[in-house]
Amino acid sequence: MAIRDKTRIALSFAVFLGLVPLAGSGRLSDRSRTADLLLLNAHIVTMDRTQPTAQAMAIQEDRIVWLGGNEEAQRCSLEPLALLICMVQPGIIDAHTHLVSLGESLLRLNLKDVATEEEVVERVKQKAASTAPNEWIFWVGAGTKANGPPATQQMMP
Repeated sequence: MAIRDKTRIALSFAVFLGLVPLAGSGRLSDRSRTADLLLLNAHIVTMDRTQPTAQAMAIQEDRIVWLGGNEEAQRCSLEPLALLICMVQPGIIDAHTHLVSLGESLLRLNLKDVATEEEVVERVKQKAASTAPNEWIFWVGAGTKANGPPATQQMMP
């Protein structure tokens, strides 16, 4: 396996460590002795109360198969990739939305894609024509990128 591939895998695991189950720690197993990648000299935050940190990590395919110290890891026959005291920690992927805000934005007049101030004024006037008197018109988007939102006077019927 080329060093570039090892580095890519190491960085991927640094980002996604929180999503990959830790398969073992402590003594090297047969599986960890035949791992694809061995990382040394790291400060690995495991988020495991029984072993909160480690210095070395063995990875086989898409699994972390072992965590432990540098000395024990060097008994493995695999050529290690030294991280030079890098920190590896669980990644946080925050893919969420606020559903109420999303729903409200879908009910508002969308002005995100308008190209000109005249188009903003036209869309607001169209919305005003179908809106009850004294009812507010809410929109998303601030109008054109070059000019910002149009003046209130331009949108009045």
